[in-house]
Amino acid sequence: MKLTACMVFIFFLFSFTLVAEEDMSQDEIKTKVLQNLTEIKDSYLKLLNFEQRREAITLIDEIIALVEKNSTMPSVNQYNVLSENGFRLLQKQVEATLSESQKTEYILSIGKSGYITTDQLLILLKSYHFDLEIADCIKKIYPQILDKVNAHVLLTTINSSIIKDELMKFFAAQ
Repeated sequence: MKLTACMVFIFFLFSFTLVAEEDMSQDEIKTKVLQNLTEIKDSYLKLLNFEQRREAITLIDEIIALVEKNSTMPSVNQYNVLSENGFRLLQKQVEATLSESQKTEYILSIGKSGYITTDQLLILLKSYHFDLEIADCIKKIYPQILDKVNAHVLLTTINSSIIKDELMKFFAAQ
């Protein structure tokens, strides 16, 4: 229900911007739409629960990508990387969760629609307590890591040398 209301609001804002500002140039309209979407992301998404928020962020990111794609300016985010706001929301969710398997599920939920950097993943993995759970998470999210070259940095979250060796072999095999 909240998600539907949020999406209706987004489309209302989008159409209002285009109708009310007919005398604006294409670039001015694009800038106004992107500003409105950013405002929605910053102000209204915090009212949604985690699943609704994730879905709304995905939809807003798709709209932003469409607006940027239909302009002459190059896309800022060539890869669909987790935004700073999206990462902060995910970090709060992961840190508030006690179950490590649930933490992994939250982290994997972003991988379905985009990429995560090793720096972001490193911060999230620091909330784990068990090396096996960390290794499991790394193996599952590895295809969605944007900068795989830096994946060795993730080994700093693991204490067991046996598990570190296993992950190093995993990285080499990829």
